[in-house]
Amino acid sequence: IFIPEDSAALNFGGEKQFSKIKSDQVKRFSEKALLPFECVNLITQDTISLTLEKWRQLKNDFPLTQSVLKKIERHMVMAAENLL
Repeated sequence: IFIPEDSAALNFGGEKQFSKIKSDQVKRFSEKALLPFECVNLITQDTISLTLEKWRQLKNDFPLTQSVLKKIERHMVMAAENLL
């Protein structure tokens, strides 16, 4: 079940809440990893797009109620909006 205040065990670019991760955190991550931001950003964009696409194709295959599926999708879209 979706927990609104849930956070990741590890931080990403200094942030633990997925809904607050923005391109600034992606940039900070790329700098710390000594990777070109353009490459990391492209991979981030592709991953988000493919994840949302596959989720929409497969979500009804999971044994979850429509209410839970909607909550998961809202969370995914909210987190993705900051990065797309």
